[in-house]
Amino acid sequence: MDRYTINGIVPGSFAHLEKNAQEHQWELLKAADSVLYRQFEIARAAGTAVFQMTLNDVVLKCKYSIADGCLRYDVTRPDNGTAEFYRFRVDLDDIDDSILSDDITETRLVSLWLVAGHRF
Repeated sequence: MDRYTINGIVPGSFAHLEKNAQEHQWELLKAADSVLYRQFEIARAAGTAVFQMTLNDVVLKCKYSIADGCLRYDVTRPDNGTAEFYRFRVDLDDIDDSILSDDITETRLVSLWLVAGHRF
């Protein structure tokens, strides 16, 4: 299982931060999206992808799975047993990059909300 660690993400708005700190936040969010895109491609090829992502020192067990032509992202926080999921809107047979980008953003938000202890 692949494991990734990204620490220092500010959940929510970071508009109040100095410019350099804002740029750093964007880099951290891009890193999280990069992980999610990579695992998406693995799931597309293999039908599933299971990985661990640690965000701000919170371990998340993550899984992409494909059923009936739809991609689903499941994320569980083992330390407190909470879980969330997101069903992708992108058509796996005809991928629209803008819809895929929105879907990846949603999976990141689902993950960060779980880290923060909120329900999506």
